[in-house]
Amino acid sequence: MRIDDLNFEYEPDVYAYVSDYSGIDLVVQPLRIGFAAEVVDGAKVHVLGAFPSERWAKKAALDAAMEISALTR
Repeated sequence: MRIDDLNFEYEPDVYAYVSDYSGIDLVVQPLRIGFAAEVVDGAKVHVLGAFPSERWAKKAALDAAMEISALTR
C-alpha cells in the first residue's frame, strides 16, 4: 500500500485529515510548523510525533497502521 492510494478527508470537528487502513484510523493534523501524526486503533491512540512535511506524517501513520495490522492477525 502507498500513501497515494489512501483518501485523506478533512474532518473539521478534529481539525485533521483522516483516512482508514484495515479499520485503523490514520490522523494527520497540521501544526504551525509541520504536521502531527497519530494512529487510532479502537480505543488505543498511538501518537507518532511531529514531522516536517505532510507526506512524511502520512507515511509514518501508514507504516504504523500496517505494523499494527500485521500484529493483530
